[in-house]
Amino acid sequence: MKTYWRKLGDKPSKEFALGSNNWVLLIFKDPYKKAKIEQRYLEPGLYYLASFEFQVGDRLLKSQGTLPRWRTGWDKVHNKPLFLAFEVKPNTPLKLPPIELAVRHILPNKKQKIKESYKVDFLFNDKNHVFIKGAYLKSF
Repeated sequence: MKTYWRKLGDKPSKEFALGSNNWVLLIFKDPYKKAKIEQRYLEPGLYYLASFEFQVGDRLLKSQGTLPRWRTGWDKVHNKPLFLAFEVKPNTPLKLPPIELAVRHILPNKKQKIKESYKVDFLFNDKNHVFIKGAYLKSF
């Protein structure tokens, strides 16, 4: 899985990614490596999940099909994240809990006019209440 995060208030082109391999390895190898712990140093502020992508079989599924600079995971009307957010406080270390996705494949059904799709649920154990939860954590 590859996730794209943004700091609230930054320009849309300013984002950072967590997960996945670099572009050269994407051409020659399996595009998604096994999960590992990543460490980043971030300025204080509120960071939100702008978009994500993951591989199911030979398909690459994306939460939003537009270019990364146009993807937004922030609901401006309700002023909260669509998926997840977290806050970095000054001089305070933060450890994000691991996140898993439960993916359900919805098969097409012409009689009921149902198109093929995938439903995604975020699964995590947030004992320390690190995440700010958005509306699309269940059945995105």
